[in-house]
Amino acid sequence: YKAGVNYFDSAEFYGFGQADRNLGAAIKEFGCDRKDLVIAVKIFRGGAGPNSYDMSRKHIIEGTLKSLKNMGLDYCDLVFSHRQSYTINLEETCRAFNWLIKKGYAKYWCTSMWENEAITEAIKLCEELGLCPPIADQCEYNCLRREHVEKDYRRLFERFGYGTTVWSPLCGGLLSGKYNDGNIEGGARYDNPFVKSLLWDQYMG
Repeated sequence: YKAGVNYFDSAEFYGFGQADRNLGAAIKEFGCDRKDLVIAVKIFRGGAGPNSYDMSRKHIIEGTLKSLKNMGLDYCDLVFSHRQSYTINLEETCRAFNWLIKKGYAKYWCTSMWENEAITEAIKLCEELGLCPPIADQCEYNCLRREHVEKDYRRLFERFGYGTTVWSPLCGGLLSGKYNDGNIEGGARYDNPFVKSLLWDQYMG
């Protein structure tokens, strides 16, 4: 914040609420002026319970309000659908995010890692129903993973002026240079066989 950074991103999934609490504590500790901040909340998985997962109206609303409570904030600037749902009716999801905006709990809603076709459908549906449409996607984008953004999402950018934020710009640390010698320290994320199989084996194997 003191270095000029004012966009802060959290998610109910990160430590199942601990990241939200840490962010809220930092905002208070540094005496940040709320109007100068852009706070993003991501909702999809908030726990192990049957109603703490997916993009139902119940979970979207309750999950967002819980994140705000954990941060000690009245509203967030952006609320993201952290992942696309393949089980919940899209209209239910759109109406839930619209409710949060109309009630003042969020300024805008966004998607994260949604398929191009699903985003297009959501925008069109919101336009037809008079709802607030999603405005941006948080997508994985780095030197090793470019196609999804540069090919698939390009049509969204050109057609709708869709925005974006980025996650994993260093591809999980592979582009940081710390693994150039091929060694993985004990306790590092790639010391986990599952995590290693996702990226390391593809790019470093």
